[in-house]
Amino acid sequence: MEFKEELGPWKAPGKEELFKIPIFASLLKACNLIPLKRKNRQGAIKSINELGRYCKRENYSILIAPEGTRRRKPSVDDCEDNFLPFKKGPFHQACDNNFAIMIILMIGNRRIWPPG
Repeated sequence: MEFKEELGPWKAPGKEELFKIPIFASLLKACNLIPLKRKNRQGAIKSINELGRYCKRENYSILIAPEGTRRRKPSVDDCEDNFLPFKKGPFHQACDNNFAIMIILMIGNRRIWPPG
């Protein structure tokens, strides 16, 4: 897969709640996702910092959505693929660990997997 070859080995955060579904949790772990505690700001920061340290030590890339989540519904004047404001954490992580940033745009996700 071309995408994986360019990035090399990688890890990504995923909603902690998804890891509570046993079969789904195994699939997420096999896909290199780690649980992210989003409901608790300090827990989320700790998870992202641990991920950054691990990836720096192991020479891994981090795949992360800087919006943190997706809109549940587009607003009246929005198309379905408009972005939420970016969170600062991923950019702090990149600066603190001297990670390069590669922009990846995914359009049409709502049709395949609606938010929620």
